[in-house]
Amino acid sequence: MRVSKPRVADPRLPRFAAQNGYDLSMLRARQVSASDFREIGHVLAADALILRALRRLGPQAQHHRLALFLGDVALPDPCYGEGEDFKKCWLWSKNRPFSSYRRGARQLNDCRSRAAAVCFLSPMYQVNFSDQAMRELAQLPTLEQMEVVEAFTAVTPDDLLRGSSELGIVRRSGHTYHRLRVGEFRIYFEASEGSLLAHYVLHRHTFADFAFRSHLPFPEDEARIEQEGGFWKYLDEPPKR
Repeated sequence: MRVSKPRVADPRLPRFAAQNGYDLSMLRARQVSASDFREIGHVLAADALILRALRRLGPQAQHHRLALFLGDVALPDPCYGEGEDFKKCWLWSKNRPFSSYRRGARQLNDCRSRAAAVCFLSPMYQVNFSDQAMRELAQLPTLEQMEVVEAFTAVTPDDLLRGSSELGIVRRSGHTYHRLRVGEFRIYFEASEGSLLAHYVLHRHTFADFAFRSHLPFPEDEARIEQEGGFWKYLDEPPKR
């Protein structure tokens, strides 16, 4: 929410939104008012400059309601860039899973799964990540984080029914896991009504590493390694400090 004077929206914004399934025709922007701090639970700013302006506008007693939308970094303004910058901005704001605001989404979106560390809402599912999955994601560069999360949140019920070379099924100890390949990464997740839970996010080199440690003769055969009980125990090992 910006504090500057009202202005006509960049015409590229509604076009990009429409291309991605969002109808902005009924939305209207306005200036922030002091009453907003009493009536709105969370007031989120795109960058530090706007955040400072909001703090000047609102009473100090309500400053706890203020935060950057991405928690610890500014959200770039695509209006000053090229058309491709709208996509980058959208992916950044949608998929950046490590800001304080995104962690707060666990409460705001009412994620009840005890195993879930972080929650997103996709068009089809409530999407959750376990602690193990989040640790792996946290080690990736931001663009790779976004690619992995974007692919996972794009999964639909039809995708799960049809399957593909990138989306398969793995059965483990009475549980049915789906496996999604995203470039060099693998996501193992469970699906229930209305939600997905990612238990593991792995780089494909994890298979070769396990095969080497276990003296297996098929380091590149992911399907065979998935059938090894020791593989899942290996994944469940606590991280080394």
